[in-house]
Amino acid sequence: MQTREDVRTQAPEEFGRYLLERLIGRGGAGEVWEALDRVTMRKVALKRLSAERADDQEYRARFQREAKLAARLSDPHVIPIHQWGELDGRLYIDMRLVDGMDLEQMLNRQGPLSANRALGIVTQVASALTAAHDAGLVHRDVKPSNILVTTGPDGQDFAYLADFGITRTTGTDSTGLTTGMIVGSADYMPPEQFRSEADWRSDIYSLGCVLFRCLTGSVPFPKPDLPALIMAHLNEAPPKVSDRAPWIGKQLDAIVARAMEKKPEDRWRTAVEFANAANVMGGRLTCPPPKRSLGQTMRARFRESRSRSAAPVPSSWPGPPCPTAVDAPCSPASRS
Repeated sequence: MQTREDVRTQAPEEFGRYLLERLIGRGGAGEVWEALDRVTMRKVALKRLSAERADDQEYRARFQREAKLAARLSDPHVIPIHQWGELDGRLYIDMRLVDGMDLEQMLNRQGPLSANRALGIVTQVASALTAAHDAGLVHRDVKPSNILVTTGPDGQDFAYLADFGITRTTGTDSTGLTTGMIVGSADYMPPEQFRSEADWRSDIYSLGCVLFRCLTGSVPFPKPDLPALIMAHLNEAPPKVSDRAPWIGKQLDAIVARAMEKKPEDRWRTAVEFANAANVMGGRLTCPPPKRSLGQTMRARFRESRSRSAAPVPSSWPGPPCPTAVDAPCSPASRS
């Protein structure tokens, strides 16, 4: 996924009532622009179907469904949709423009987050997911690059869950649009999704992977290729948070491990239940992760630009762990 900083447009492009001013990002099915709605005179994020996909009926159907499904959700952590439609043969979605960065960018720049900050973001995403699940929807691609983080009125992180482009409804009349294809991002994908099966518990597995990444700076299974990664998700026990992030301690190990159980029925029942349990065990941890040097930060960004997944963070990450027993919490303090 290209980012705001990687992609620029040379001159504004007219698209119906919109003036496309800056290309924010591009994915497999569409592109997202910072645009001016010349009717309402407000800046928006405008997602439209890629030109090369304009005649692909499968992608068109998925794109239209993203708008309809996401518009049904009213949770504050789901990006509001203003309207959607078709202009010049191109489907589009007009959404609120979020001034911030995605969680992938944040992790690449900063490395692991403190436990209370990571849990604050994941708790907000869990709220959005639970709203979707209550409406009978499954996201199927929960990952850091689909989580946008900005600053709320209280000065704290405010997270939005984005990109419902491969969402599907649940129930006996559900039909998928990706038969014979792996849909989603393999680093965060639950075992059953590799078999083209998914329900709301699949999103809980992915959210567990996201929390693991936030806490450790590493994806759970940093494998060299897709076959090895698939086998790891199918067969390997999830790694312990404390093995990759010893400064945190062991109190979140079992919480994340349950979210990443191989069998969906063994996971947390809801995303909010998972987030609540994680907050009880680790929400008051204040020990920050060790700071990276400038050289380490530059090397991490280079690896990220050359690699499909984030570079793993070894247990010997420079800097001492919290000055407490490894299985004891860091000094407690209320989250500000």
